[in-house]
Amino acid sequence: SASKLAGQELPDMDVALRGAVSLGRRLQDPLAELVKIDPKSIGVGMYQHDLDAKKLASELRIAVEIAVNAVIPAPILGVVLCFWRN
Repeated sequence: SASKLAGQELPDMDVALRGAVSLGRRLQDPLAELVKIDPKSIGVGMYQHDLDAKKLASELRIAVEIAVNAVIPAPILGVVLCFWRN
């Protein structure tokens, strides 16, 4: 909510309000919000700073890509559920 991107998305909002918007968005679509966060800011554990920053960023990027590709788009899910119920 204090990032440069957040400031561009919601330029007229106070940082605290941008934080509230970010939390609401995380509830609505967690993956869409998490992909906006810089890997260094995610907080993957107390030893994250002991890891090679490039390797951490690369592995997190791969994990996000896998997660995004695993999500079934809502329209397709609706069709699948219609056939599954019948």
